[in-house]
Amino acid sequence: MFIHCCSCNFTSKSDLDISVWDITLTSCLLLEVIDLGQKQAIHNLRNLRNSKALLHRGNAEMNDDEYEGLWASFTNNIKEVAEKCESYFYSSICKDVDRLKNRSLEQWECYRAQECWKELKKVDDSLQSVVKQWTTSNLSEMKRDVEMENMYDYSTSCLKDHKEKIGTYVGPKRAINHSLKALEKYRFMVITEEAGSGKTRFGLELMSRMQKKTQNNIALILTECRQWSKLDFEKEYILFVDDLLGKSNANDSTFQGWSTTFDSMHKKLMNNRVIIIFALRNCIWHLMKDRLADYTLFRLLNSSNLPVDLSGMEFEITPEEKLEMLIRFCRFYNVILCNTTREEEVSFECSNNGPLRLSQKSLQIILNLDTTGGPIFM
Repeated sequence: MFIHCCSCNFTSKSDLDISVWDITLTSCLLLEVIDLGQKQAIHNLRNLRNSKALLHRGNAEMNDDEYEGLWASFTNNIKEVAEKCESYFYSSICKDVDRLKNRSLEQWECYRAQECWKELKKVDDSLQSVVKQWTTSNLSEMKRDVEMENMYDYSTSCLKDHKEKIGTYVGPKRAINHSLKALEKYRFMVITEEAGSGKTRFGLELMSRMQKKTQNNIALILTECRQWSKLDFEKEYILFVDDLLGKSNANDSTFQGWSTTFDSMHKKLMNNRVIIIFALRNCIWHLMKDRLADYTLFRLLNSSNLPVDLSGMEFEITPEEKLEMLIRFCRFYNVILCNTTREEEVSFECSNNGPLRLSQKSLQIILNLDTTGGPIFM
């Protein structure tokens, strides 16, 4: 007779199969209806079942000595629970337990064990797949983060170096004004020049000025085409690619690499996610411009957004700008401008004892030298 009387309105099921009950649920039910003296036996059995030695061991293998020890503990706990019941029940349970140790598994038990094994294998394979995907995804994300950090550090360093030396830089005003207007309207432009005309410094100057206008944009210098795929387009960028298709000669493999990004670049450009500045040498531009014209991105280059040729007559540095650049250079390096060549000669003779001096005549000779037409950064 149960100690507790049930006061709920549920009707018990006569066909309930208790053979499939979970031992945790069963023990919880038993603990509600047995007296205090019987509860410890239930706790002992449940603790053994949930112990690391049995259910949570993590390994299905077990040697003979371990098996014998666990079997003895388990059967003793079962018999202890049965002992709290009627004597005939205890006797029946003891016989069943002793017979269970040595009997062979029945066919339905083998089948059930196989099904359980298949289910466990399926779960294990699924878990391994999830772990592999998670690991691959996280390693990829970590690698992506490192590459983005490297890109950002390199770009920041280049812009910082440019800004520190900005006192000596005089860009061609016509080219700068034209380029800024083109970037505001088309968000895309191409710089061309002869070698040494200053396209790199010009590109950095444009990046710096555009960053001031659009403060939310991140300024990045891309050196490889694969870096494009690393960008997070939840953010907005000002991108500068120097020597797009090679430094001295057009590199076909480099072209093939970058060409895979041009359509994506155009799409992001139309969505106002990027501002793009490309720089190439004149010889490479004229060699490759027909192939580049096959891509929608480069069709943005029209009569009002032609490539800016820093060594061409329209955008080259003027004599006045070149003079201003030389004067700034002298001030930056503490070179004193003097009126006579005699003062200059004395400074050369005593160069170890004072600052260098440069006469107006020498300055004019430098200005008249047949140098590259672009805004040389000294």
